[in-house]
Amino acid sequence: MTLINKNEFLALDSNTLIASEFEPIVVFARNSHGQFVHIDSVPNGKACDCTCLACGEPLVARQGSKKAHSFAHESGAECQYAIETMLHWLAKELFASRSYFVTPSHTISTSMDGPIRPINLSKVIPSMELQIDSVEIEKRVASVRPDILINVQGKEYLIEIFVTHKCDEEKISKLKEIGLSSIEIDLSKFKLNKVSDLEQVLFFENDLKTWLFDSKIEEARRALVAEAMEEFAKQEIEHNEVNRKRRVRELEQLVKQQTKNQQKISEDENFNEISKSIETEKKLKEIEKIKSSAQKNNWTEAQSHFFHLKNFQTLSYTTIDGGLDLFHGSMEFAYCKPKSGKERALEVFQELNIEFDPIIQAYSFHRSQLKPIIINLSSYSLGIRSL
Repeated sequence: MTLINKNEFLALDSNTLIASEFEPIVVFARNSHGQFVHIDSVPNGKACDCTCLACGEPLVARQGSKKAHSFAHESGAECQYAIETMLHWLAKELFASRSYFVTPSHTISTSMDGPIRPINLSKVIPSMELQIDSVEIEKRVASVRPDILINVQGKEYLIEIFVTHKCDEEKISKLKEIGLSSIEIDLSKFKLNKVSDLEQVLFFENDLKTWLFDSKIEEARRALVAEAMEEFAKQEIEHNEVNRKRRVRELEQLVKQQTKNQQKISEDENFNEISKSIETEKKLKEIEKIKSSAQKNNWTEAQSHFFHLKNFQTLSYTTIDGGLDLFHGSMEFAYCKPKSGKERALEVFQELNIEFDPIIQAYSFHRSQLKPIIINLSSYSLGIRSL
């Protein structure tokens, strides 16, 4: 379309009515001179000599005393675009008259789950007052035809006015493809009564205007996502450091416990060495006594009760070829310490793939294996007692 100068509308001011009981009606038409005239400035009936702004068909002026004055199609047809087109031309005329437009503000946000805490970022793009250099209506731009096209210092802005037909996804996609800043003004539910109501929408910030696309907003959105990803990376480093410190503490506790266990084993070995000669004669007597008791009582399984001794319960087995001390309790692992290391009873541990620990000089196994081991060891014992 050709660029249109301002003041094409005759008798247009802020108090001009454009609705009847807040329902938009056709109150402007084009006269035979190409001027836009108001319903109250023309003769009644066909004498108005006006045509529809949308379809170009002849109109009649209805200026009765009961209803609000308005134009109607001489043919009696209902033009579905008459009101929307009138509002487009009105908005264009107001843009040309005021020479500025207030864009909507816009809030961008991004959210994601961080390694430690949620990441929620947002930024408000404030509204702007654009100084308009020129205005065109329904000018084709690339593959789209916007309702209004305004030019601001060489940059074009597409304005879509939504009365009955909202911009669909296909058109929005095209707007993004051509990369032009685009704004939609939603008048579908807004109650217009006078021209001043439309001026309020166009020239002040409100929630009736929304951005369909703007390159600066997209740049800000990408920057916000990059900021969120940077925060994610920082949290990941923090999370890894927390885990590293936790593992160090666990390792230190483990080393400390192993050191304590080694010290206890060393103390036990020293004690055993000192008391070995004293206990030898005593054990020989006990073995003879156990052998006799075992033969007399025909023991076939463990028959004893346990008691705690430094977190362990000790079950002592006497066998023909030596003996075993079984240490267990509330700890995660249990131990079996052979007297000579040549006992046949050790076959029980070999069959269960339980290895001998040369450091503690004992077989170490999980306490979940304790029950089957006790049952199997009882078949090798000459006598069993708890210590």
